[in-house]
Amino acid sequence: MNDGKVSVNFSIIMLKSVVSYVPHRVDGDLSVQSAVINKLIAAGARVSKQLSSSTTHVVFLQKLLPSFQEQVLQDDIIKDLYEKIAKVGWH
Repeated sequence: MNDGKVSVNFSIIMLKSVVSYVPHRVDGDLSVQSAVINKLIAAGARVSKQLSSSTTHVVFLQKLLPSFQEQVLQDDIIKDLYEKIAKVGWH
C-alpha cells in the first residue's frame, strides 16, 4: 500500500553526480579497496578504473601506520596523480 507517498532511496542518489577514482593501496590489500568501491557504488557514485577528465573525486586508501617504504611509495603515487591531474588541466 503506497498511500500516495513517493518512496525515494536516498542511498542511491546521495552521490549521484560523483565519479570517483580509487587507486590501489601500496600494501596490495584489495579487500579494503573493494569494500570502499562497493560503498561508493551503493551510495550512487560511479567508480572509474582510471583517472580521467570526468573524475570528480579521488579516494586515497592509506594504512594507519605504514612502514617507511610504504610511506615513500604512497607519496610517489600521490605525486604521480598530481602530475596526471596537471596534464588533464584540472585546477
